[in-house]
Amino acid sequence: MNEFLRGKDYRWIIARYASAARDLPSVPNLIVDVDDEYPEVMASKIQAAKSSWKKLRLTQIYFFNVFYYRSILAKSKMRVFVKFNNRSDSYVLPNIPFQSVMLFEKDGVYNPDSKKLLYIGKLSYSPNTMGIVWFLKNVWPKLLQFDSVLSLTIVSSTYPESELEQIIQKVGNVNLMINPSEVESLYGKHKLVVNPVFSGGGSNIKVSEALWNRRKVISSEFGIRGFEKWREKGIILVPEATSQWPEIIRKQLCSDSSSDSEDFDLFRAENSWEAWEEKLKRILDVY
Repeated sequence: MNEFLRGKDYRWIIARYASAARDLPSVPNLIVDVDDEYPEVMASKIQAAKSSWKKLRLTQIYFFNVFYYRSILAKSKMRVFVKFNNRSDSYVLPNIPFQSVMLFEKDGVYNPDSKKLLYIGKLSYSPNTMGIVWFLKNVWPKLLQFDSVLSLTIVSSTYPESELEQIIQKVGNVNLMINPSEVESLYGKHKLVVNPVFSGGGSNIKVSEALWNRRKVISSEFGIRGFEKWREKGIILVPEATSQWPEIIRKQLCSDSSSDSEDFDLFRAENSWEAWEEKLKRILDVY
């Protein structure tokens, strides 16, 4: 790496995560592409900690490392974030669902079962676990009172902890799928996607993936950061209170989604590989 840097046979060096640039020497054209912002990630870990000692320890780690994080950003020529952050010295290049975009260019079979909801999220990530536990305790029982044959599919690349597994078994009508070979066909079989997430970092790529696969998303306010435009279009819905979640989901399960086709087409056009590549070129052409 040092030999490569000394040769200066490059125009840019792009670090996909800020941590990837930590050990790089000063280089003139370093771009840091920030997905999981360190303060966001650590705030979520501190919030999820179950003991005061753990919270204190994580807080110490945060204050120790945040200076390194800021120094990495400071030495970069350009900062590119995946969602809008109200900073005039950076650029925004949203993440797109690369797997869906690159491997599944054709539309799948969009004949969903109006009784099925879908949740996708890695259950070893505490904000995801906290969110789905909240949903299973506060929303799912009320939905089953409305219609006892509704079903929820939870998809994760990792197995849940025992507490969540017990909750899944207790509430009923929940199917757990671990590390399926692909998820695109699942979108074709489910009417709605739920995204109850209230903390964390990153770009909420699962929201982008759901919209790419033409599925409306019922989400918390926190979970749609970076996707506000699509809330205005009506293909993302955000309940303002816990009591509104069952009501909105019930209404959307019974609705005809064919009228949303143009909005999904627009999302795909703005989040295609070609559109993403063009945004990146425009950012690089600034310097």
